[in-house]
Amino acid sequence: MLLKWLMISFCCIPALSHGQGWHGDLDMSVGMTAGGYRAKQPEVQGAELGAFFYTEEYLSLNGSLVILGHEHLDDLLAGLSFSIRAEYPGRISPFVGVGAFGGYNRIFEPAFWDGIDNNGNGFVDEMGERKKVVHEMMGTIYPEVGVHLWLNKKFRLTFNAAYHYSTLGRDSDYFGYGVNFGYLFD
Repeated sequence: MLLKWLMISFCCIPALSHGQGWHGDLDMSVGMTAGGYRAKQPEVQGAELGAFFYTEEYLSLNGSLVILGHEHLDDLLAGLSFSIRAEYPGRISPFVGVGAFGGYNRIFEPAFWDGIDNNGNGFVDEMGERKKVVHEMMGTIYPEVGVHLWLNKKFRLTFNAAYHYSTLGRDSDYFGYGVNFGYLFD
């Protein structure tokens, strides 16, 4: 089965992709991406808005602003994700990559005892005064695989899967999959 998959990957995909440089010269090209992802065990859902930068036709750097919900956390996390991907440059572009995510959330807690004017109204430690504090943090590192389907020379659809190793412990690790829509600038 593995041999069959490898033969399809290395023989058929390059033939379908119309050769290197199908979507133009990607060296030093920049684009935007938006999408979402999820995992089932534990339940994780996220959305991201980001950018990609091709240093070579076959190598891209990716960065995203991420909103993430994780079943082991009380609230949504806001954070950043960065990855590097090596890909076959063609209309159908399989890729492999590695990346990292870091995020946190904040909550309001009572602050009528801390000797600071937390709400900026000129009064220190009045009843009901609150301050924002970091509540939860999580980081992950991940290997990923996927494929870009270039719809034309500017637009692409990306399907990817990644296994996230979490700083919260092995029971918070997750295998997630996602879909992104990308646009390549001139």
